[in-house]
Amino acid sequence: MAWWPVTESSPIGVDVGSRAIKAVQLAPPSGGAAPAVAAAAVIPRRRFEGMIDDDEARRLRDVLDRRGFRCGDVVIAVPHEHLMSDLLELPPRESGAPIRQIAAMELARTNRCDPNSFELALWDVPGAGKSGTPSPAMAAACPHEQAEELLDRFASVGLRIRAIDVASCALARAAACMLDADGPTAMLDIGATGANFVLVLDGLVVYQRRLADVGLGRLHGALQEQFGLDDELIGHLLTGEDDGAPEDGATTGAGAAPADNAISAYIEGLCEEVRASLSYAEHL
Repeated sequence: MAWWPVTESSPIGVDVGSRAIKAVQLAPPSGGAAPAVAAAAVIPRRRFEGMIDDDEARRLRDVLDRRGFRCGDVVIAVPHEHLMSDLLELPPRESGAPIRQIAAMELARTNRCDPNSFELALWDVPGAGKSGTPSPAMAAACPHEQAEELLDRFASVGLRIRAIDVASCALARAAACMLDADGPTAMLDIGATGANFVLVLDGLVVYQRRLADVGLGRLHGALQEQFGLDDELIGHLLTGEDDGAPEDGATTGAGAAPADNAISAYIEGLCEEVRASLSYAEHL
């Protein structure tokens, strides 16, 4: 899955989330082994959501320098609020129809925008459609306005964006390095403001859905408001790490059991959303 020269470190993958900016770089694979992580960083955002600003871009550059990232080439995931995507029914390839133009028009219609205002990526769904029948295809797009703003923001601090990628496709490539799955693979990427459900077949994304009501930020806020828990204790409850637990064992105070119940309720709600997505995907 490594599409960069095998003798070089990979470009730096950057994901600008609503609460944090994540960066990772892979070392060159050796001896037939999967690429290994060479450097990684998570940078909390000082303002939640929205486009990365000049100050955040400078902070990102400085952290990359300190953490041992190599080169200044970046591949950035399209922020979910700027991503347009859909599963489209298109004419068969052999029909000679202008497939790409039809896909752009359909995506523009559903998003109420100009079909010339975005960059489009399009790929066929594996194993779907028969000769002479409509062909399901995944379409994903990023508006030129937001793409150019990202390019300018990173260039202003000396970082060159080599590509703007679809986050779900990057997730599929990462999973391919770690999983040996013959059939469809479902993945869930949980963030602060929502989660992304992704279904992958033969290494390609065939369905994705944004689950806007199951972000960890909602659970975090509920634990703070209902039980008066601080950030460290919430981090301990959600990750199981010992660093956030008070030394006197006070994590099992009056709010601990209700907090566990709140976490269980959140997980059940998340599972319901995943089950609904799986049920829908079965009928594609």
